[in-house]
This record gives sequence, C-alpha cells and structure tokens, in this order.
Amino acid sequence: MRTYLFLIFSWVAVLSAPVAFSQTFTVTSDTVYISVNTPNVTAVDSVYSVSATNLVTILWSVTASNFPNSWIRCLGFCDNYNCYSNSSLTVPPNQIWNGTSAYLPHKSKPYPAMGAGSGMTFDLSMACLDTLGCYYITVNLTDSAVATSQHNITYMVCKTALGIDNTTTAQDDIQLYPNPVSDELNITYSTTTHVKNITVYDMIGKVIISTTPTQSNSATIHTSNLPSSVYFVRLVDEQGMVIATRKFTTQ
Repeated sequence: MRTYLFLIFSWVAVLSAPVAFSQTFTVTSDTVYISVNTPNVTAVDSVYSVSATNLVTILWSVTASNFPNSWIRCLGFCDNYNCYSNSSLTVPPNQIWNGTSAYLPHKSKPYPAMGAGSGMTFDLSMACLDTLGCYYITVNLTDSAVATSQHNITYMVCKTALGIDNTTTAQDDIQLYPNPVSDELNITYSTTTHVKNITVYDMIGKVIISTTPTQSNSATIHTSNLPSSVYFVRLVDEQGMVIATRKFTTQ
C-alpha cells in the first residue's frame, strides 16, 4: 500500500509541477487533498487575477487522471460561469474527460483580482465514489489571452471505508507577514508540509531568490534589495511537489 501511494504522489508531483510562470493569475492551492467516506465529494479551489484592474478569462481542461471508470461517468467541475458534468455532457466535445483524453477546453467568465468580488471558485464536484482508494485528477488552467500564463491544479481524492470527511489545501497553515513587506518576509507553515525549497519569482517568471529553509516550520526571506513590485513565493516539499504559491508585494 505504501508503494502504491508513493507512486501516486510521485505522479502528482510531476503533474502539479509549474508550467511557464509568466503569471497573469494565481490559484489558492496547486494541490487539494480530499478524504471522504461517502459517494459525494466537493473540493473548492479559487482563481484570482494578479492585477487589480485586469480580469482574466480562463480556458481549462483535464490533462491527466487515474480515476476509476465509475468515477469518470459522474466527473464534474464548476468554474465561475457554469457547472459541467460527464453525466449530462455525454456527447464530445462537451465531455470533460473520457478516461484517456480531454476534449475542447471549457471557458470561464472573467475572474477578478483577489478580494475584488465573488464567483472566484473552481471546484471539483462528484457523487458516485464507489471504489476505495486514492486517485488524482489534474486540470490545466490557461489565460485565454496569454497562453504562457498557466496553472495546474491537482485534486487528490481518497475514498475510505471509515473516518471523517476531510478536505484540505496545502496552504491552510501557511502565513506570510508582513505583506506588503520592506525588509524581511516571514513565512510560517506546519511541520507536516515538509517544506524543502522556497523560491521567489517576479511577475515575468524570473527566479529572484531560491533557498532551503533551516527551520521545520518557518523561514525568512530578505527583501530589502527587491524593487517595489508584486512577487510570488512558491513552496516545494521533499518529493518535489508544489505545496503552495502565494503572492506578496514589496514597498
């Protein structure tokens, strides 16, 4: 069982790896973990424009999954425009995923900047989980106007026989302060996230800082030499899996 889970998480690490990092938008979490003991699951993530003025319209499609066939028949996603389900979209190119490939990308309404309004979610929703085990599905989100601006979101779904339903994102315990920052950005996180590397990117995706934290639950990034701007900090675990991507500004 440990070998099986290791292989799954290894695949998730690869599939969740960042693509081009010229960002016009960001997501709350690159990986969402869900554990349920019922046939129903809803996992919520969110999408935000990194600009306070420019909205971002997303094209999205499933790129990989090892979901059982019985799960695929009721696979569903909701963006901020509509909800799509394989159970109701039975004719290509409307289906989300046929088990081996996706069809035409679906298109969202414009997503606003963080805190600029509602309707920012991107959710996995299913009601037919009848097979025990842990499985993943990865969705690619691309700015419809800037093809190099992309994010992958991986939903890791575990169906259990007993236990309490639990949905977590990798960012639940991560805090950045102060933000905006002048001299030192403090990052705190749970020891269970096993942060191995922390990288800071600028708006065009250039690596500005890359460091290995010396503490198991915190790190400090020196920002006094950074020009005033918006930056992204990305945390990666021991398996090479992206734990979280967060935005901060310098002043």
